[in-house]
Amino acid sequence: MNTHNVNTAAQEPSERWGKRLMARFRSAVDEAEFNAACGEESHRHYGVKFSAFDNVWYLFQGFKNGLLRPRQVPADKTTHHENGKR
Repeated sequence: MNTHNVNTAAQEPSERWGKRLMARFRSAVDEAEFNAACGEESHRHYGVKFSAFDNVWYLFQGFKNGLLRPRQVPADKTTHHENGKR
């Protein structure tokens, strides 16, 4: 009888690295979209024309900030669980 449980097997380091990279990338894209939306809203509020260059600029700035921002752990998540594993 095979007692190896696939669900509890440790992930390869490359799989963990890839998941972290994709999570960071998704976070940067979300930040870029949010930054562009805020820029558009502020242009509309102050009556300034929002050009395509402005859109690209805000997207780039948001993406850069999303990549460089330190990773934050959500308040409802802890680093140690009851069983001692992360």
